[in-house]
Amino acid sequence: MAYETEVLAKLKAKTEGTESVKSLKAQIKEAVNEATLLAQKFGEFSPEATKAAQRVAELKDQMGDFQERVAA
Repeated sequence: MAYETEVLAKLKAKTEGTESVKSLKAQIKEAVNEATLLAQKFGEFSPEATKAAQRVAELKDQMGDFQERVAA
């Protein structure tokens, strides 16, 4: 019974970790698309495009931090 609980807990942790990565990847993709659209609409160096590009950078930093934790 204890072994079964441990296996279920490990499986749940792996699944949740995978979902968060997929979600983060999806967020990055959406942010890149938004940044591209804003750059086209307002200009590459507009405040809107700059803010969107910063959001992309933040998400990519989060992904990098996560990958470093996994590697450790």
